[in-house]
Amino acid sequence: MNGFLSYVVLLAAGLAGWGIPVIAQQRIAGKVVNAETGEPIAGASVFVNNTTYGTSSTNSGDFELRGIPVGTYEVVVSSVGYHTFVSPIRVTESRSAFLAVKLEPRSLMLDEVTIMPFEAAGWILPSHSAYASDGSARLSAPHKRSTEAGPPDIPVVAV
Repeated sequence: MNGFLSYVVLLAAGLAGWGIPVIAQQRIAGKVVNAETGEPIAGASVFVNNTTYGTSSTNSGDFELRGIPVGTYEVVVSSVGYHTFVSPIRVTESRSAFLAVKLEPRSLMLDEVTIMPFEAAGWILPSHSAYASDGSARLSAPHKRSTEAGPPDIPVVAV
């Protein structure tokens, strides 16, 4: 009976964390804002590179990653329309890390786009609207140019 009681006490102490080394874990927190306006950026992706730790910023731009083991990491913050922010960060046993992230807006200039009619093997689509004046769909068949003699045109219904 006395051995059983010792076993129960040791088991309870183990479950309570006595005698078991605890790995220090901290948090990485911060705020993501637009570098030009200072406005918070909601929904920015925040993650610790090469780990499974990640989150997104709140509507007020705040974020928090919990349970980060002590060590040196690379934090990546990205959002559509902004340049990606990458920063090394050190998490120590004595304190958590805080990041004030200012994302620079990125404007994308696309090349000029020219829209041309499609002609494949001499087939063209009529240039009139696919809808009638009452809003109902109107079916029309593309036709083959009659520039050369040959078999009769076979209409194909386009929807």
